Amino acid sequence: MCTYVCTNSANARVGDWASCPPNAPRTSGPGSPVRTARITRTTEYRHSGSSRSEVSRSVRSTPRMPKAKLPAQDAIARRTSSVCGLRLRCKPVGRGSPSLVTSPFASRRNRLQPPVAGNNHCWVALATSGSVGHTRDMKILAVKELDVEYVGVGDLVGGLRSAGVESGDAVLVHCALSSFGNVVGGEQAVVEALRLAVGPMGTIVMPTQSWHLCDPNFLDDPALDGAARARVRELLPAFDAALTPTRTMGRVAELFRTQPGVLRSAHPHRSFAAQGLEAEGIVAEHELREPFGERSPLARLYAIGAKVVLLGVGYESCTALHLAECRAGGPGRSRVRNGAPLLIDGQRTWVDWDEPVVDDEHFPSIGAEFDASGGSQSVTIGAARCRVMELASLVDFARTRL
Repeated sequence: MCTYVCTNSANARVGDWASCPPNAPRTSGPGSPVRTARITRTTEYRHSGSSRSEVSRSVRSTPRMPKAKLPAQDAIARRTSSVCGLRLRCKPVGRGSPSLVTSPFASRRNRLQPPVAGNNHCWVALATSGSVGHTRDMKILAVKELDVEYVGVGDLVGGLRSAGVESGDAVLVHCALSSFGNVVGGEQAVVEALRLAVGPMGTIVMPTQSWHLCDPNFLDDPALDGAARARVRELLPAFDAALTPTRTMGRVAELFRTQPGVLRSAHPHRSFAAQGLEAEGIVAEHELREPFGERSPLARLYAIGAKVVLLGVGYESCTALHLAECRAGGPGRSRVRNGAPLLIDGQRTWVDWDEPVVDDEHFPSIGAEFDASGGSQSVTIGAARCRVMELASLVDFARTRL
């Protein structure tokens, strides 16, 4: 049986004995016949800090879980959670010691109850009960009390201003909403803050990629055989700038692309959405075969002196670096076959093309070097580290290192 214990101590250590809920199986050890378990491993993770955020996003096993949600060393925690089949959620209960969580088999709606609403720092410990070798029989969760700020539109605007965003700027924005903690108003607040920061003469741009329209052979999902891939290719709907949703771009980008007056470039996989004074020129041209090249929105952003704004994300998410990659590699870069369904003369038509292979492996190290050189300005908004920099300066810096 898998049993979860919630304790207000963050000092759990391997080899310690921990008390279990009343419904836990009786085990040997100090304090018997009190139900206890020996801790066999401890680790640490963070979640968004929202009073209703899902700890399950950090703990449960899921094939497409974003890497940033859970450190690699938590593989055991993921496996244990998968065995239990339990989804835990944070639930505000006011001050005081957290309550014990009941057996996961009692209900699939069990709650982990932290001592203060909005806690965002948890320790996970695995413990054993019963015979040796059953290391996934027990998990212990300990919650440490942290102060979590509520972030509003004014906080976001103030942070953007202090990091260098000015009225009239054109900004290429990448945002992870969950990194801030508690943003009152969520993605709407972020979009409103960006509009206020750049003003009526500014321009906001966000990547709105839709990789699910890629050729199935390009995605190379091992679960799909040749016949299944052909069927998917046959059924995929044509790219529609107004209708096609984003994938893995985040809630802020998805909300932004649906707003009145927002324009979107025509690339079926690598589109950008833009609103403001320069929007039409930015999205006017987007070549299929060079999605990050000289006939792309990125090249136009470079030409008009845009800024890059990273809100709670690192350089691995910085699309502008693909322009540097394109310029550094030249025409000799490796290419790969891709395709998508497009609307041509009102008819759905499958179109194939060759495009450069992209590789963001070195983006984080280049970004760290760029920060160290003083190329960016940073500020902390809520729990998120935010950076602002000149796009051209970043691209030129990265080009010599790729």
